[in-house]
Amino acid sequence: MEPPAPPAAEACPEPAPLVVDVVDATGDPAIAAEATALLAAPGVEVGTVSPAADPQPSGIVAAAGTEEAAGRLAAALGAEGLVRTGDVARVTVVLGPDAPGAVLDGLRAFSGLDPAPCPPAG
Repeated sequence: MEPPAPPAAEACPEPAPLVVDVVDATGDPAIAAEATALLAAPGVEVGTVSPAADPQPSGIVAAAGTEEAAGRLAAALGAEGLVRTGDVARVTVVLGPDAPGAVLDGLRAFSGLDPAPCPPAG
């Protein structure tokens, strides 16, 4: 008689897409429209797109508790140096008047966001 088979490992659940807001501080709606279209790739869902109330530098802003997700997005965009924390509801891409190209260049090459690694069992 063979010993019972070990229980099958649970498959990692299909991750929900990362919802990313876009804030346009450039004053140019065409830049925000381009960024939004490029950001809508596998693994990402575009949330709110809005103009900035105040001038802000370009970058990826992490809300409290979203630092890992913001870091993954920044790495996928080649913009690791542009991550900062801030008072936002969720991960937010800011297109600032200083260097929107720094974010747009990464978005133009962006093919999607790989899912976060499955947490260890147990």
